[in-house]
Amino acid sequence: MRRALVVAVIGTALLAFAATAGARVLRVGSYHGIAGQYRTIQAAVRAARPGDWILIAPGDYKTSPSAITTPRGKPDFPAAVLITKARLHIRGMNRNTVIVDGTRPGSAPCSRRGSAQNFGLGAGHSSGSNYAVPAAARSGENGLMVYKAPDVSIENLTACNFLGGARDAGNAVWWNGGDNSGRVGGHGYYGAYLSTTSTYLKGQSVAGEFSGAQYGIFSSNWSGGTWDDVYASNFNDSGLYIGACQDVCDQTVNHAHAEYNALGYSGSNSGGRLLVENSEFDNNEDGFDTNSQNGD
Repeated sequence: MRRALVVAVIGTALLAFAATAGARVLRVGSYHGIAGQYRTIQAAVRAARPGDWILIAPGDYKTSPSAITTPRGKPDFPAAVLITKARLHIRGMNRNTVIVDGTRPGSAPCSRRGSAQNFGLGAGHSSGSNYAVPAAARSGENGLMVYKAPDVSIENLTACNFLGGARDAGNAVWWNGGDNSGRVGGHGYYGAYLSTTSTYLKGQSVAGEFSGAQYGIFSSNWSGGTWDDVYASNFNDSGLYIGACQDVCDQTVNHAHAEYNALGYSGSNSGGRLLVENSEFDNNEDGFDTNSQNGD
């Protein structure tokens, strides 16, 4: 009874705040028997206005290849959930049971089976569901990607099995300010109570490491933001990454845990005010890396 009361109080407070601020609350899925307005997260994002809240009910949210989307004029960034509107607040109602899932529709949540994996768009950078196309010819897929939209928050959910491919993909939660542009194009974010992982590992497919998940929680070409109470495991590159922010990073990582990755934390060409505290990096091939690279 006390738990239900707390949920009710939090929900009421959130609705009151949204109404006061002029923002709306858009609901995805069904929570405690009450159906939301939207079945998919992307549909709610499309309908949202800057400043709105999107609440996601427990469920396994998958994306078929035909539903993968990319930023306008940027086909190299395929995403299951693409966010390009400022100040959206995306919050799951349960960190463990709200799952943004890279595996194929109809498969078990975060399935490790090779046949369950979604390798993204087919050859030729065209949409479709041609799983017969070799994995190395497919785009790969990102999970939740914020593209140059300022002050977007993502909280209280799990993202799994977003795999790499021929394009810039394989990242579970990504604030992308213009990867490979040489410029900082994103400003401000908040990510909290996020779990990211992959159960599809090297050796389970002829595609091998190429198609593995690359980054768990990722910020590139961005200035300003905080990650708090986040987790990342089983990534081919790094669990947490902050890079290409050109000495104006102004970012904080707090209460993070990264394990069983190639790198626990990686920061390439990142400096200025950048704080990592109260965090744990263990059972990685390399725990904590900061470096400079001409390519980033």
